[in-house]
Amino acid sequence: MRNYKSIKNLGHGSAGSVDLVENIETGNQYALKTIALANMNQKEKESALSEIHFLKVLKGPTLIKSYQSYVEKDKIMIFMEYAEGGTLADKILEYKLAGEAFDTDTIINWISQVILGVMLMHSKNILHRDLKSQNLFLISDGTIKIGDFGISKELPSIDSLAKTSCGTPYFMPPEVCKGEPYGEKIDIWAIGCILYELVFFKKPFESKTIYGVFEKIINTPLEHTYEECDENIRMLLMALLDKDPSRRPSIWELAKTDIIKYYINQFVNERGLHEEVATVFEC
Repeated sequence: MRNYKSIKNLGHGSAGSVDLVENIETGNQYALKTIALANMNQKEKESALSEIHFLKVLKGPTLIKSYQSYVEKDKIMIFMEYAEGGTLADKILEYKLAGEAFDTDTIINWISQVILGVMLMHSKNILHRDLKSQNLFLISDGTIKIGDFGISKELPSIDSLAKTSCGTPYFMPPEVCKGEPYGEKIDIWAIGCILYELVFFKKPFESKTIYGVFEKIINTPLEHTYEECDENIRMLLMALLDKDPSRRPSIWELAKTDIIKYYINQFVNERGLHEEVATVFEC
């Protein structure tokens, strides 16, 4: 850390913090994630260390970049790309407080970039398992990037099922709430929750208790009527937030829908990303 100076704290949680740091020699800025291992049990340590693995494996234009990481004195230090625009959750709150709404073009563009990022993950048989607006980051050119791979999970194949409970309650799909095995469709549901939040500035299922949230996710239809939004968004919400995971589209099926395919192609063409994403479209 001798070559870096701390600029400001970007956030903190029970396991550690994220700080904006600057390289004294180059002036380059990074988000430094520090995870304290001292008070963790073995399972928690393994989960923390897995983030280093996934940051090394996962590369793509809509995934947060990792530059270096190491363990030092019972702490994990991860130098990552700094997202100047903050989180998508920050942006949603900003618009909500200002009484403004996101236009349809912006919403579908962002969701398409998230879908591209999940395609990159699923192509390597990796589930994110905690997709939410707080884990999506905006960089200076307007690109949205997926971050926080702390509880991501690698499966033998993308069709395999996992059993470990995970994620944030508001974004959990019915199968996880019921304690059933789950697969890739857990991330599809979460994309639907993010899309819903972008449109209505609230979570699709809310309650004062976790039990209440789970009960609504499992049994209650969405509160808002689909007639309130654009037809393309309405169709996406119906597909992504289907309570039956077998009826939810895979990430590949989702990417082939006309509207998402159009926006992904536009994003790739405008930024000249054909080589970076070529392997994904071969899956």
